[in-house]
Amino acid sequence: MRVQPRAEFLHGVGTLDAFEWFNTVGEVLAGGPVDWTLSRLDLFCDVQGWELDGDARHRFVSRSDARVLHEEADDMTGFEFGHRTTKTVCARIYDKTLQVERKGLDWWPRIWGDRYQRDKQVLRVEFELGRQGLKEYGVSSPLDGIEHASTLWASVTDKWLTYRTPTDDQTRSRWPIASEWVDVQNATLRGGAVGIDRIRAARRNGELRLILPAAVGYLARIGALVGAADAVSTLGAMRHLIGEDERRRGIQFVDRVEERAREEARR
Repeated sequence: MRVQPRAEFLHGVGTLDAFEWFNTVGEVLAGGPVDWTLSRLDLFCDVQGWELDGDARHRFVSRSDARVLHEEADDMTGFEFGHRTTKTVCARIYDKTLQVERKGLDWWPRIWGDRYQRDKQVLRVEFELGRQGLKEYGVSSPLDGIEHASTLWASVTDKWLTYRTPTDDQTRSRWPIASEWVDVQNATLRGGAVGIDRIRAARRNGELRLILPAAVGYLARIGALVGAADAVSTLGAMRHLIGEDERRRGIQFVDRVEERAREEARR
């Protein structure tokens, strides 16, 4: 069996409870105890107040020579360090607020809580440890990963990747650790469970925010085609048009809604 928990579930119920849930289901399917292994572990923290741009790339010191800068126009949207294909360690630093806006992930502010300032960018610092990297750290099971998360974070933010304050020294590894990175190193990684119902409600709101402009645009076009004067008359015409679609396709609208509701419940 292969399990890849969604972020919504991990933050909704908590990491340990999420593992226990999957473990219970696994035991039912396997007919007994499951010997789980860990093939990937993502560790991250989200920070505000770090004004990072592409010109600061020379201030990073990494064990990997591979690095990619992502920009849109003159705005930095992210850095990548290392290659995922090595299955060891790679890191990403990117604009999480931009991702939330574009993908409708409106439940993230609930995770950030009262400390989140809506007028400031959120940067995510994320490390991905693959199977080989976890093996080198002596981590083999999900419970190992949960137990040693803080130790792993301390290691990767101290030895694998750092952000430095430049000096006259030509050796960047001797530059002092920047205060922004000290905050990253001191992250507790203790994300509390927010509640799965609250996250699902926020996720639905995010998806509605993304699809509503298109839906309103289509309704406006339909209203123009049928000669409707406003939203009420357009929606009234929609009842007739939906009936025509049901007869033509042989599928009831109520059945389509129920199927989408089942898909939503499975997410």
